[in-house]
Amino acid sequence: RVGETGLTGAAGEAGRTGQAGAQGASVAGGAGTAGPAGERGARGATGATGATGASSVGIAGPAGDAGPQGPQGVPGQAGVRGETTTGPVGARGDTGARGGQGEVGAAGERGTTTAGPAGERGATGATGFTGETGAAGGEGEVAGGIVGPAGPRGVAGEQGVAGPAGQQGVPGVLVNWTYYMDFNFDPDSANLRDNDVRRLREAAAYMNQNPTLHLGLDGFMDQNNRPLSIRRVNVIRDSLIQSGMKAEQIEIGAFGNSSLRREGRVEVLLHTRN
Repeated sequence: RVGETGLTGAAGEAGRTGQAGAQGASVAGGAGTAGPAGERGARGATGATGATGASSVGIAGPAGDAGPQGPQGVPGQAGVRGETTTGPVGARGDTGARGGQGEVGAAGERGTTTAGPAGERGATGATGFTGETGAAGGEGEVAGGIVGPAGPRGVAGEQGVAGPAGQQGVPGVLVNWTYYMDFNFDPDSANLRDNDVRRLREAAAYMNQNPTLHLGLDGFMDQNNRPLSIRRVNVIRDSLIQSGMKAEQIEIGAFGNSSLRREGRVEVLLHTRN
């Protein structure tokens, strides 16, 4: 069997270092693959713009000496002569002396006269004698006697006493809207005329006597100016109510004949309501 290891002896002195050997050739290895680019850092804040620097123009330096004049070039060929342009008219010369008058030529022969002057008017001849009156023809037969003059008109008798007005009949049943009256307004106006106020009072009285009737105001007469047409209809409606007519008997709408519609006209119609 192996015995235990003995103690290590003391280290001997190091020998001398030998001479360095020649440097070996170094071979550069190929460049490795470029690693991936890192993420782009956040852009820093833009610094404040610096103050504009003062710019100054320097003093111009002295002009250099003129160089020697070069030799004169060979004269070029003469160009083709251009077209002649008419110059301006010169000043008018002085008028020459008037020449002597030439001899008067001989007078030509007189031409033939086409028509002579009118002669004086002759004297009026004497009036001839009046001829004899012829015999009167025989009188024709009379077909009818002559109408005599109208006799004097007799005195008109006194007018008799007017009888009492008869009782108004019961109005018939109006199935459809029927024309009653109309009102015409001045252009661009919604004011009633004086005669219209009286007519509206009479219409209100008639409607109160006939409660089964309804009165229609055609408010679509003026299609070009609807607000003005509505004001005109309301003026008529208010006047009827002020005259004592019931508001529930009045209707507003397009009841009339469309072919009769025109600017400034409001038609009033009647209809029997059940």
